[in-house]
Amino acid sequence: MNRIKQFFIGLLVLSFALYHGSCKTQNNKVDKIVKDFEVELKLLSKNDNIVSGNDYKEFLIGVSNMTIPREFFTSTAKTEKANKFKKSDLFSSIWEKNSIIKKRSQNENELIVEPPRTAGKDNNQARPDYYQVNPNSAFMNGLIENTKNAEVKSLLKKVQKFGGLSPIIIANALLEINEFEDESVKKYIVVQFYIDYIFMMNRINLIN
Repeated sequence: MNRIKQFFIGLLVLSFALYHGSCKTQNNKVDKIVKDFEVELKLLSKNDNIVSGNDYKEFLIGVSNMTIPREFFTSTAKTEKANKFKKSDLFSSIWEKNSIIKKRSQNENELIVEPPRTAGKDNNQARPDYYQVNPNSAFMNGLIENTKNAEVKSLLKKVQKFGGLSPIIIANALLEINEFEDESVKKYIVVQFYIDYIFMMNRINLIN
């Protein structure tokens, strides 16, 4: 009996270690993406200073107002990098098919992300499935767990609950909260408003 108990305890310890090891690996990869984004942000703003929370705020304002040059998201180098990234484990751990997210959503009146994906198409036609940031991913859970701001935590929980909130609605909410030094906010902006926009604007997110 003791051996069986010890076996299950050992199994739990191993599972716990593997889970946290996996989370640490994912965090390191996300941190690398954040650093790459900040390099691009310096080039965009033509500023050699250390990137601050205010730079993230200005970027989000630019995304909301559509004042950031389209080339920032559609250059050949970024398209190639995004296509490569789509084949990675990190992509599959953060993004999910919209059709699956819709089925999981708790709200029948969810607002689905549309903008560049359906522009110029007949709305009566069947819309192709596409990948979007998975609100129920370990990545999102980590942001919620680690944020120090109660309003940010509440917003990200709403994103999880409704499944398909429009990025513009989320951007406006983040601008209203105005907490851009929070690491969870920075990581979310990079994934949702930089990487995902590269996918959308280059139609890399579409599922054939």
